[in-house]
Amino acid sequence: MRNKICPFKSAVLLIAFTLPFTAEAQERSGLPEATGEYAVGTTVRYFEDRSREEVWTTEPGDSRRLAVQIWYPAAERTGTVAPYVFGLDRIRPSIEKYWEGIPRASTNAYIDAKPRKTERGYPVVVFSHGMNSPRFVYTAISRELASHGYLVAAIDHPFWGPAVAFENGAPVLFEESMIQRDTLGSDEIDSMMTGGVDTMAADQAFVAEKILELNRSDTLLKGIADVTLIASAGHSMGGMAATVSCLRYRVFKACISLDGVFYFLNKMPTPSRKPYLLLLNSQWGRNAPEKIAVRYLEAFESPEVAILNGSKHSYFSDIPLIEPSASGSDLIKPERAFRIVAGEVSYFLQEHFRGKREGSQRAPEVEPINLRKVRDSKTQAQR
Repeated sequence: MRNKICPFKSAVLLIAFTLPFTAEAQERSGLPEATGEYAVGTTVRYFEDRSREEVWTTEPGDSRRLAVQIWYPAAERTGTVAPYVFGLDRIRPSIEKYWEGIPRASTNAYIDAKPRKTERGYPVVVFSHGMNSPRFVYTAISRELASHGYLVAAIDHPFWGPAVAFENGAPVLFEESMIQRDTLGSDEIDSMMTGGVDTMAADQAFVAEKILELNRSDTLLKGIADVTLIASAGHSMGGMAATVSCLRYRVFKACISLDGVFYFLNKMPTPSRKPYLLLLNSQWGRNAPEKIAVRYLEAFESPEVAILNGSKHSYFSDIPLIEPSASGSDLIKPERAFRIVAGEVSYFLQEHFRGKREGSQRAPEVEPINLRKVRDSKTQAQR
C-alpha cells in the first residue's frame, strides 16, 4: 500500500513483533487471574478523527480511524465472556501472516457488562500497543487495572498493528514497508520513528477526548470515568507515543512507558512536572539510561526509571504468559514478571492519582535507576 505523505520510506525495526504461537499456546487459557476486587466489563468502540487525514491510504479525504477496546469495573460477574480476539473470523488470515496461530486465552471479562458506578468515577489509562503488535496481547494488564478500579482504553492503531477490524469493510493491515530490510541512513530511520510516534501520540489524545464524550452521554459508559485523571501508557513504540503525548497534550496527567525508550525527545523549555514511569527490560534496556539521561531530565522533572531484571522485551505483554517458548531458563517466570509489572503500574497510579501507594515494597527483581546520577557520572567522565 502506498502512503500519501509519509515522511519516510522503510526501515528495520527490531521492536516489531512477528511470533509463531505453538499448538500448546493456541490451546492455553492461562492468563493470570485478576487480583482486584472488581468484576471486569469490556466493550469495543470505533472512532473517526475527521480532523486528520489518513496518510497510509490512497483514497483522498480518508480520515484517521481507530478501534478501541475499553475495560472497566463491572457491577457483576455475569453475561457473555469476551473473546480474547474480537472479530477473529475477519482478521485471522491477515493476522496469522505475522502471528502464526491465535491463542484462545480466556479473558474472564464480560461484554458490555453493566458498569460498577462510583460517585467520582474511575481514573483512565489510554494504552497503546507496540509496533506490529495487536491490542489483544495486552489483555492481562488491561483487565488487571480494570479490576483495581481503572478504565483502560486499549487502542488498535491502524497500519501499526498486524490487522485492525472495523465495523464495516476489510481489515486494515500492517504497513510492511516499515520493516522491510532496506539500507537507510540514520536520518531516515529517525524520521520513521518520530513520524510513527507522532501519529500514535495524536491517536492517544483523540481517544482521551472521545472518553470525555462517552462519559457525558454514552448509554453504557456515562459517568463511569474520572476525566480529570487520565494517564497515557503503552509498550514499546506505544510507550514512546505515551511519552510524547504526555508532554504534548494537557489532557494527560501522568505517563507509563513499558520498555518504550524514545531517543528523539525534543528539548522542553522547562521540564514537565507530570509523573513519569519507565520500566525497562534487562537484556538491552540496561544500556538505555546513559543514552537518555540528559534528554529525559530535560523533559521530565522527576522521571522514575527502573529495570526489571530477568526480563526481555516481550515480558511486558501477554506473550510469555501464553507462549512457553517466549520465556527462558535465564529469565524470571512469566507470571512472576507479570505480577511485578502490574504491581509497579498499579502502585504508580495509586500514588499519583489516589494519593497512596499501598503495598508499594518493590520486588527484588526491580532495580531503580537514578537518572541524575547517571547524567552526572557521564558528564564527569567527559571532562
